[in-house]
Amino acid sequence: MKYTFNALSQSLRTLSYIFLLLLACSEIAHAQGDGPRAYFPTPSGTNTFAAYGLSVSGNTVLGSGLVDRGASVDTNVLALQYTRTIDVAGRSSGVFVIAPLGSVSGTVSGQFGQLNGESEGTGDLVLGGVFTLTGVPSLSKQSYASFDPGLAVGVLTKLTIPSGDYSQTRALNLGANRWSLQLGIPVNYYFGSSFLDPNLTVVELLPSITVFSDNPSAFGGGSLSQDPLYKIEAHVSRNLNQAIFVSLDGLWTYGGNTKTNGVSNDNKQNSLSLGASLGLNLNKKTSIKFSYGKVVSRNDSGADGDMFRLSFSKLF
Repeated sequence: MKYTFNALSQSLRTLSYIFLLLLACSEIAHAQGDGPRAYFPTPSGTNTFAAYGLSVSGNTVLGSGLVDRGASVDTNVLALQYTRTIDVAGRSSGVFVIAPLGSVSGTVSGQFGQLNGESEGTGDLVLGGVFTLTGVPSLSKQSYASFDPGLAVGVLTKLTIPSGDYSQTRALNLGANRWSLQLGIPVNYYFGSSFLDPNLTVVELLPSITVFSDNPSAFGGGSLSQDPLYKIEAHVSRNLNQAIFVSLDGLWTYGGNTKTNGVSNDNKQNSLSLGASLGLNLNKKTSIKFSYGKVVSRNDSGADGDMFRLSFSKLF
C-alpha cells in the first residue's frame, strides 16, 4: 500500500480534526483495556515492535487489578512490546512479551488516614499469546492481501510475572508482588473484502477472567488475596480511508473482591468505561494510535478516573 504526499497530508488534516473532537468529547470517553485492533492479524512470520505511553489518573494503579476507594493516583508508564505472528495448527496466532516502566504517585487510604506514596522503575513483565480457533488461517504476505476474513474466534492468555519494583513499606508500587493469569475469548467480525479494505469495519468482543495469586507481603502487613476479576472489552472500529480508522470503545469490569489475612474487605468492583480511539497508518509498516477515556458508571468500589494512551507500532 503506497500513499502519495497529498493523500498523507489529507490524512494528517483529518487526524487533527478528529483528535480535537476526541479531546472535546473527553468527558464521555474511556477505555483501559487492550484497545481496538490490539490483536489485528498480520502475515505469518511478521514481527511487531510497539511502544506505548499511558497516563492514568484515578483510584487504582494501572494493571494492578486493585482499587482503593479513597485513592488519588497518577500513573505514567512506557511499555515496550514485541509480538511474533506464528502458525499454530494452520491458524494465524501470535505470541508477545510486554515490559513496562514508569512512575506512580498519589495518596492512598491508610489505617490512620490518607498516606502519600510514590515509586518509579519497572513494572511487572507480561507474557502472552493469541491463538486462533476458527476464522483466520495462517496467511502468507501474498494471500493476506486477498483473504476475506469474516468471523474469527480465538483464545487469549496473558501471564503477569511479579518482576516489577515492589516494597512492602511503600504505599504505592509499580509491581504487584503476585502472579496473575488472564484468559479470554476474543471474538472478532471483519466487515470487508480483506484486512486491507479501505472501508473495513471491525467489531471486537473480548470476555475474559483474571485470577490472582496471593501477595504475602501486602502494604501494612499480612497477606492479600483477590477473587477473580471479570471483564468484557468491546470495540467497533471503521476505516475512513486507507490511512485512518476510528473506534468506539467500552470496558465493563466486575468482581475482584479482596481479603486481608482472610478477612473480606467488601470491595467487589463494578465499573463501566467508554472511550474512543483514532489510528493512523503512516505507511504499510508503521502506525500510531490515540485513545482517551473515562469511567462513566461505577459502584463505590469500582475503578474511577481517566486515561490517555499513545502507541506506536512497527512491522518488520
